[in-house]
Amino acid sequence: MFKGHPATRKDLEADFDTLLKGEALTGDGAWVDGAAGASADAEDDEDKEGFKDDVDAAEVEKAVIAFRASAETWCKDEKIVA
Repeated sequence: MFKGHPATRKDLEADFDTLLKGEALTGDGAWVDGAAGASADAEDDEDKEGFKDDVDAAEVEKAVIAFRASAETWCKDEKIVA
C-alpha cells in the first residue's frame, strides 16, 4: 500500500510495478515510519499541544480580517507572481 501523495514520487510507473510485486516503496516521498518524505527534524514540526478549545474567537477574527486584507493587496500586486 502507498501512503502519501504521488506528486512526491519521481517515477510513478516504476512505483506501480514495485507495488504490484508486493514490495514496499523506498526513497523520497515513500512512507516509512512517518510522513512521506519527512525530514530528520520533522518531529520538531509536530504540534505536541493538541487541540485547543480556549481560543479567543474575537482575536482569531481580527487575525483573519488582517490576513485577508493583506492577501487582497498581494493579489492585486502585479509584481507578485504565483
